[in-house]
Amino acid sequence: MSAKSVLHLWDAVTDPIVGNISDNLKSPYGRRRPLMIGATIPYAICTFLLFNNVDFGTNAKFAYFVVLAILFWSCYKTYVIPFFALGAELTDDFKERTSLRAWASVFLQIAVMIASAAPPMILEMA
Repeated sequence: MSAKSVLHLWDAVTDPIVGNISDNLKSPYGRRRPLMIGATIPYAICTFLLFNNVDFGTNAKFAYFVVLAILFWSCYKTYVIPFFALGAELTDDFKERTSLRAWASVFLQIAVMIASAAPPMILEMA
């Protein structure tokens, strides 16, 4: 079984679980925010470790990648699923919800473009 197959199977199991937890969480900070805040630091650590080159044998590197990729995507989904559900809780008005999601998508695309363009520009300056 390939690493991608393992990740897709893991994703199929964890997405409904995270969604259910997010929908039923009772917290003074809201249903979505604790999951989003709790996922940020583990997500950053997993991102760093996932793209860090390790000096292991071939099989150990594969296992390292699969475990870290599972953790990475779990943290990512723990942030993203509540984030996208948050729009429905901010307003009951359909037009406002649509506008919120549209603006969130616009700023997300701008952030992706900046994040994609910045590393080569920084390396060129160094």
